[in-house]
Amino acid sequence: MLPPRHLTMTPLALDLRPLRHERGWTQQELARRSGVDQPMISRIENGHTRGVGLGTIERLAHALGVSPHRLFQPTLPTARAS
Repeated sequence: MLPPRHLTMTPLALDLRPLRHERGWTQQELARRSGVDQPMISRIENGHTRGVGLGTIERLAHALGVSPHRLFQPTLPTARAS
């Protein structure tokens, strides 16, 4: 049985937000820099999209200063020093 569509998250959804937060950007700032609408960025980050076009992936990656391939590699949590 597949999970409900609204709960399914893609690798892109898993990594876009951490990359954006590393830069201290809001969704609006990423939208301004990439030319991708803020509502689309929100849908991607929350896994509420059925697919993302290659052009969108390329614009987001360019704005974030990473390769498009990087968006599909989940960021691993860093260990905190005690």
